[in-house]
Amino acid sequence: MREEYRKWTVEEKVEDRLDVYLAKRFPHRSRTGWAKLVKEGWVKINQEIVKPCRRLRPGDVVTISEPPPPPSEWRPEPIPLEVIYEDEHLLAICKPAGLLVHPAREGKTGTLINALLAITSELSSPPSNPERLGIVHRLDKDTSGILLVAKNNQAHEAIAALFRERKIHKEYLALTLGVPSPSRGKVEVPLGRSRRHWLRVVPRADGKEAKTDYVVEKVWKGKIAKVRLFPKTGRTHQIRVHLKYLGCPVLCDPLYGRKKKLTSHDLEELFGKRGEGKKKTLLKRQALHAFRLTFELFGRFYDLTAPWPEDLQKVEELFDSFSS
Repeated sequence: MREEYRKWTVEEKVEDRLDVYLAKRFPHRSRTGWAKLVKEGWVKINQEIVKPCRRLRPGDVVTISEPPPPPSEWRPEPIPLEVIYEDEHLLAICKPAGLLVHPAREGKTGTLINALLAITSELSSPPSNPERLGIVHRLDKDTSGILLVAKNNQAHEAIAALFRERKIHKEYLALTLGVPSPSRGKVEVPLGRSRRHWLRVVPRADGKEAKTDYVVEKVWKGKIAKVRLFPKTGRTHQIRVHLKYLGCPVLCDPLYGRKKKLTSHDLEELFGKRGEGKKKTLLKRQALHAFRLTFELFGRFYDLTAPWPEDLQKVEELFDSFSS
């Protein structure tokens, strides 16, 4: 928690009532939420309990004490997790495809938090959102790869600031249906929520700034590519939408791609070569992987990678065999 958030001296007259002032200064909590804390005595003026309608005057000393977090409903579950790195500040894990990070509507089971609680009791619980339990950033459910988990509130705040200030260098790998052209370039297309489909993000002139650099690393028969991507901003679905914008959606992307799964018959159609045996499903998740994060935290440089996952490696080997 920042020092000025706990205690500070008012330097000038404040026109707003106390609960409104606090909600404007610390918007992580609503005016109603602040009014409740003031009434309960968690916010004091000159060490005295006051009413939410109190006006601040120059010289007033405001002190905020955070109430303890409510009992957590999260429970540990034995979900396998690969730990890439761990120290006193953070965990770096390789999130498997299909694992929810922190759902809002789907219940508190079967998530990354449940898996984390089974391997450690050291997770941050920030006062602004104690239910986050170490989660600083997210990956889509069906995206695999590296994800940072804060072990204390100091690390949580510091890592969140690095992401916010774009001081964490991110690299992704993707298999795309189609080959981006040119083979090295950048996409600078603002993004915003679709007005027709609330799950989708679309290019919009009035959207938020979004930038992604990319390099094509490998091409199979001009039909499939392996692409390394460097997102410079962190918009929802940014890489997926930018690749679709290039005409080369992520393979098996159910929201922005052309097919939700890859089968053995698809390979025959793509490469014009007949396979053997019955139709088989080869991949049924989007072929997108968060590969690498580099950053500096508390004077220490981190260079962390999550290996190319086995399911995508097998698909890549099939592309090699079909295109030879």
